[in-house]
Amino acid sequence: MTIPAAALGEAATLPFARIVVATDGGLASAHALAWTRALASAAGGRVWLLHVRQRPGPADRPAAERVLLDAESTLGMPAVHGLFGYGAPAPEILGLAGSVKARLLVLGVQGALDPVAEAVAAASGCSVLLARGAPPPRRVAVLPLASPQGRRAAGMGLALARTLGVPGTLLAGAPSTGAGIVEATRLAGADLLVLSARGAGRGRGTVLDAAARDVASQASSSVLVLKDRL
Repeated sequence: MTIPAAALGEAATLPFARIVVATDGGLASAHALAWTRALASAAGGRVWLLHVRQRPGPADRPAAERVLLDAESTLGMPAVHGLFGYGAPAPEILGLAGSVKARLLVLGVQGALDPVAEAVAAASGCSVLLARGAPPPRRVAVLPLASPQGRRAAGMGLALARTLGVPGTLLAGAPSTGAGIVEATRLAGADLLVLSARGAGRGRGTVLDAAARDVASQASSSVLVLKDRL
């Protein structure tokens, strides 16, 4: 079912008041920064730039500062904050995002999920956007579910489509498997998929179920995984 953006109404408000975006200076990070700018502008959100290095060294701090300054220049937004960490990337990203009470964590992805993005998406306590391209999308696909978190995710996806001025498509009747959801998204011509962390599963929590995990890993589109704390 396709719904024109103009007909979506006030399905929900965007809860992304505190956005953390991880950056390493690469192309995937450029996509993540573009999405961050679009969502922060739409939601009036504050932004933290995050850069992690695995091994501290004499040149690391200046290099990290350059990455953060370049990212801030790319964003072109006032009052952007910088976060810098050392150590294993996934735990550092999760810890730093948690320290500022992030409501959305944005990661740039090229192709299949790398182990860091997979670990962050699975364990994050806040919603996660896996950016596989720059905004705006041609179309937003939304997976409607009967569960409370599924209904919230559907409303949020339609609100996001409306905000971006693009059509929103409800994937009504889509298969419950990750591969089936990915294929339904492709057939809908969408390059952003919005779904609950619980995907096609049941229960509550912020941990991804098997279907949502497979979607995040297999999708060729950007994926916004909405967690319970919206």
